[in-house]
Amino acid sequence: MRYLRAIFEEYKINILESFSYKFGIISDILVFGILQVFLFFANTGSSLSSAYSYNNSKELLLIGYITWMLSCTCISNIGGEMKKEMTIGTFYQKINVAIPIHILYIGKLLASITMQVITISTLIIMSNILFGVKLGFNLYIIITILICMIGMYGIGLAIGGFAVYYKQISSIIFIIQLLLLFSTDVLTKSSMPLFKFIPLTYCIDLIRKLTSGSHISSYEYLLYIFICFIFYFLGVILLKFMIRCGKRKGNLLHF
Repeated sequence: MRYLRAIFEEYKINILESFSYKFGIISDILVFGILQVFLFFANTGSSLSSAYSYNNSKELLLIGYITWMLSCTCISNIGGEMKKEMTIGTFYQKINVAIPIHILYIGKLLASITMQVITISTLIIMSNILFGVKLGFNLYIIITILICMIGMYGIGLAIGGFAVYYKQISSIIFIIQLLLLFSTDVLTKSSMPLFKFIPLTYCIDLIRKLTSGSHISSYEYLLYIFICFIFYFLGVILLKFMIRCGKRKGNLLHF
């Protein structure tokens, strides 16, 4: 109960703060909307129709694009928030409270995802109006995406660990986001072997199969859940390790 209350309070504080900066929402809609329109006009992802035996390649592309957006929120939110709190001096206090830092930051992540859902809803409406793309979410797709967010949150925690120790990681986060866009299954079906078992790649493949009505075995789905939780636990371990390294070096209070 204590953990849930802490998560809720972090969520409430961050959601109110996010709504105070309305231009951030507008800028996200513009940036992601322009990129989406470009991808649609460039006929990106046309090969997805044959890969999944499904006529509407734009729908398959859009669902991958949306999952990528949510994944970017997971990996950028934690590192950005830790960097900000180290700057103002509140991070050191948070790592010394009774609630683990990776639990406490779930509230911040949920607030960021809530704001991202507003952007995504706008893009879905825009896709329907401009391109006639109707995107339907069922319960299985939503659950699959939520499980992916657990794994991508683990990657975000790992990036947050590097933020604790190395401080300046904004350019690294941007590069990782681009790598995820072009090296996973967001735009095409053929991802690089190195990125094959990243939660984002696995998730996109599963939700496209769910959308197209393809068969998914129980083993395939259980392996996906296992991979996502492995990434989460590895992220927690790496974050704790980097915090300990920062304490030994004595740079947690120096930014």
